[in-house]
Amino acid sequence: MAYYSYNNPKVTINGDTVFANKADISMNTDLSPSFLAGDRSSFSNVAAGGSQGSMSVSYYLTGSDPLKKYITDEKNTITGDFAGLSFVSGYLTSLSFNAQPFSPVLVDAKIDFYGNLKGKFNPSTEQIPSNKILIFSDAKINESGIGKEKIKNMSYSFSSMIQPMYAVGAIVPSEVRFQRKYSNLELLTYGVSGELDYQGQQTSVNVQLNNLTGLAEQYSVEGPLLSRRTTSQAGEKVNSTLSITQNFIDEKPVLTSITTTGNAMALGGEGFELHGSNLTNTTSMEVGDRAISNFTVFSDSKVSGVLALDTMPGSHKVRLTTYGGTDNSKTITVGDSGL
Repeated sequence: MAYYSYNNPKVTINGDTVFANKADISMNTDLSPSFLAGDRSSFSNVAAGGSQGSMSVSYYLTGSDPLKKYITDEKNTITGDFAGLSFVSGYLTSLSFNAQPFSPVLVDAKIDFYGNLKGKFNPSTEQIPSNKILIFSDAKINESGIGKEKIKNMSYSFSSMIQPMYAVGAIVPSEVRFQRKYSNLELLTYGVSGELDYQGQQTSVNVQLNNLTGLAEQYSVEGPLLSRRTTSQAGEKVNSTLSITQNFIDEKPVLTSITTTGNAMALGGEGFELHGSNLTNTTSMEVGDRAISNFTVFSDSKVSGVLALDTMPGSHKVRLTTYGGTDNSKTITVGDSGL
């Protein structure tokens, strides 16, 4: 009988190797005992739901986080492999890390998947170059709303609720519905302050992790300051713990330019394009007081729309809304189609 040590199993996410500190993969079935009339015992079971599993993994960052984009890109599935055992229909349900000065960036993540595992256990070893691991001493923290407090350490967490929907006769979900999501950031600081409005104080924190070539990854949380706790202990500095929670799943959209199709100015019924960033999850667009019912998302930086036929001539604010918020900083000039 063969035994395997912790350095044998190789973990990959979407085909890319992650340098895992630990990994756990599990499968569950949803079975119910079948009782016949008059019987007190059951000798058979029936499936009440499809097979599902989860993979929990802790991995060191050596560059960009392979799972961070799924915080917002929720509809695309994740593939994973644990020493030859693989799945193809995974969804990110949690991601977190704790930040300590001079410590490596170790991310804890959980992926839920549906259907059976495929493949065969096949141990292999992958060595991690020690000089590639990101450490929090190379981090830059930009903040607003929490004052000039010196940050001792911090913890970040993301959580997502998903619900599989099954069709009659199907053993894998025909649809996965995405429900509430939130991000939370706790900061342990050396600052002392009693400021905390009953409605919460609006704050934002952006954590940038750098390597030798520049920015490698960043995490952001924007929302109300929910709590502030100040503690003291003999021989220790007085410190405060701040907690910030974000209840939307995306970064705010940013519009940089507008182009029209074939005319110096747009006309009712004609198309236009919006350019910027964080546009992937666009949910609605308006020009002036008219909703744009016909729009297409091409990428994170480009969305096109068609003006309503009855859009009045003149200069109008363009309003674009995503899961992360709204940008109405740009205007479009609509011409008179009768001229």
